[in-house]
Order: sequence, then structure tokens, then C-alpha cells
Amino acid sequence: MPFTSHKRLGYLLGLILVVWENERKVANKPTAAQSRCFIMKREYYYAEKISQSPIGQRLSGVEDFDGSMKLVKEAYADAAKEKNKKERSYDIDEAFSYRKLEEAYRTGNLDLLDTINKVNSQSEAFDEKFLYKRNEIQAESIDSILKKGVSLFVGVGAAHLPGERGVIEMLRRMGYSLRPIKMGVRDSQHKDAIEKIRVPVTFSKQEFEDGFVSVNVPGKLYDAGISYGGADMRHYADMTNGSYYMVTRILTNAAVLGHSQAMVERKIDSVLYENIPGKLLGKKAIVKNGYRGFEVTNRTRRGDYQRYNIFVTPFEIILFKMSGNGDYVKLGTEADQFFNSIQLKSFGAAVPGSDWKRYKPTWGGFEADLPHDPLVFKKEGEGWQYVAFDNNSNTGFNILRTDVHNYGFVEEDTFDLALMEESFRSSEFVERETGRVFTKAGGYPALDVKYNKSRLPVR
Repeated sequence: MPFTSHKRLGYLLGLILVVWENERKVANKPTAAQSRCFIMKREYYYAEKISQSPIGQRLSGVEDFDGSMKLVKEAYADAAKEKNKKERSYDIDEAFSYRKLEEAYRTGNLDLLDTINKVNSQSEAFDEKFLYKRNEIQAESIDSILKKGVSLFVGVGAAHLPGERGVIEMLRRMGYSLRPIKMGVRDSQHKDAIEKIRVPVTFSKQEFEDGFVSVNVPGKLYDAGISYGGADMRHYADMTNGSYYMVTRILTNAAVLGHSQAMVERKIDSVLYENIPGKLLGKKAIVKNGYRGFEVTNRTRRGDYQRYNIFVTPFEIILFKMSGNGDYVKLGTEADQFFNSIQLKSFGAAVPGSDWKRYKPTWGGFEADLPHDPLVFKKEGEGWQYVAFDNNSNTGFNILRTDVHNYGFVEEDTFDLALMEESFRSSEFVERETGRVFTKAGGYPALDVKYNKSRLPVR
């Protein structure tokens, strides 16, 4: 769907506001293999971003990300080819359930954890690469680091520890003496003191590909890999300080739909109180590069302060968020460095016939006169959108480009044009058609149609 309706916009914005706070609340338990793979990806993702320890220790890894992911792919390939694979049982045996696996992990019962994993394993070939080969890599890495004469604190997944082919027994065969350390009463004061340490970070400019949004962040903004209704989500996790920075762009097409700035602001305001995590502490109006918006602060139920800047443009809602443990966002200068550095490109004021630009994509296909070089949005399965805005006339321009491959039948171009127009006219923002003319554009058949929506013309 190329246009965001008023109702859908509220739902989408509410979803974006809470997605990071609720990402661990899944309705269905994943399989053991999916859990291990997901956890490993998260561990490596965050480990690569830790530049230093909050207590000044040198950080390293006992696995290489690329090598481990290669083993994971090989594990799945080997499992698919295995002929003696154990059939999945759908009978629930509580003694070997996921709940018992969690219980074994929390109580440190490695023998039970190993037994449950073996009972639920469906492929020896998969375990060979995914578990045992990685056990060898981890044990050899630990041995290599210790031989340098340094002290080492290492953390590996619990499933890698038990059994004859586990990391513990491998290290014993290498000549190391190992013994379990029972955790008693934790030193909470020492823990609190460590968590209050602020590791200095260096900010650098991060810019979106279209040049419309830029902001200073302590590291690279990574694509979150998830998309809700076409929202573009980027984030950076500062693991040393327990904070994260997020930038989300939500395409609204407000200028084309006839939605005013005030209407979009009301929609944002209506979802804040319901969807901001925890307690809303404050909201005030702000302006950046001519774009109006809100600054919002809140405190989650666990006591973490968060801060948002939300801006409205003719085509998007752009949301900047920072979150951290406890008072991290509230104290220090990091939050101000992040939010004060926000820059949004101005569309500018253009005069038809003089300042307008002839735009043509590098790959061709069409050309058109627009007030400025358009912003380009690529939506999976829906093609491209090219949007521009004329401040003088308060007019939005939107070009949709979609590749349609009709191999099943061949009809007249006018028939295909009529089908496209019927689909466009079914959009809820179109009230009625006021005129249509079949014409040609660059020698190709075209259909020029005018519509009305809430007394605002759409063409």
C-alpha cells in the first residue's frame, strides 16, 4: 500500500514507539536451534560494537563471527542431507521441555541441560557443526589466550560447557584444572558502582543515503533489519554504557493525502500517552530546520530515562530516540550531543519555470520537472516513490514507479491503464473523480485523471 491512512498512521507510530521495549516479549517459544542461532547473532552483533570495558579491561572474543556463521550454514546444509535424522515428536514430555531447559540453566545443572539438548536434538550432523566444532574453536581460543600469561574471564553459551566434547572437558584434557564457583550473596554495592561508570564516547556524523537526515552518534547506525509498514529503522547500541540510539523514518505522504501539519501532530499526540513506555514525564513543542515536532521524556517501569525528538515533514514522521540504564540519558552530555546535532534538509521554496529542476533517475524510465531533487523511497514489493514539495504553493508531488510483468495475457495499454487507475481510485483518501483524459507522455499511452479529497484536489 503506497499511502498511509490516518488510522494506519496512528497504529504504525504506536508500534514503533514500543517495539524496542517489547522485543523480548514473544508469544511463542522458538525451537532450541532457532534460539541458539538468534542468541549467537545478538551476541556477535553487540560484541562487535564494544570498544572497551567499563572497568578498563581488554576485550576479545573466542569465536570469529564470519567463521561461526559459516559453520551454522554448513550445519543446516548437513542436517538437510542427513538420512538418519530423528523425526520430530509432537508429544510433550515435561521432563525435557523448554521450561525444564530454562530451569537447568538457571540452577547451573549442566548435566540436565546436556541431557535435554540431546533428547531434543533431531540431527547429529547439525550438532557436529553447530555445537561440537564450535566447542573446539572456543576451547582452543581460551588456551591460546591463557598461554600469553594473562588472566581471563570468558563467557560462552551454557550448551557449550557440558559433556565429553564440551569446553570444560576439552580444557581438562589440555591440562587445566577446573572447578565450579558457587555464587553466594552478590556484591550489590560493587555492581551498582560499576554500572554508574560512564565510559567516554566519541560522536561522529551519520547521514541517511538520501542526505535528508543526519545526526551525530557514538557509532554507525545499523539497519534494524525489521520493517513495520515500510518504516526505516536504524540504531546503534552503546553496550559499554548500556544505552542505545535510534532513528526511525515513517512514510506518511501527508502532503499528497491533504493531511495538514496540525492533523499529523494530533495523531502523534493521540498515541503518545498510550504507547510511550512507563510514565510520560514531559512533552514540549520544538522546531528544527523549519520542521515542527515534539520533545518527549519518559521513565520506564524499571526506572530507565528515555528521550525522544519527533518531527513532522510533508512526507514523513522522523523519530529520534535515546535510551539508557537508570539516569544515563538524564545526566551527562551524551543526550544533548545526540539531539542537538539533528539536521533535516529543507525542501526550500521554488518558483515554477526558474528554480524547478528536471529530474531523471540514473537508470532512466522517466523524467519530470520538480521543485527540487526528490526524496526516493524503495519499498519491498511495492516499487519506488519519488516525492517533492513546493513550499510556495504548499503542494506535494509524488511519482510511483512499479514494475508490472504480465506474462499471462496481453491487453491494450488503455486496459492496463484503466486497471491501475481503478486501483488508485480505491484508496480511501480519494473522494471522487472529477475528470479523465487518455493522452500520451513521451510517446507512451497515459491517463490524466483528477480527483477530489476533502476539497483538496489530487491529480
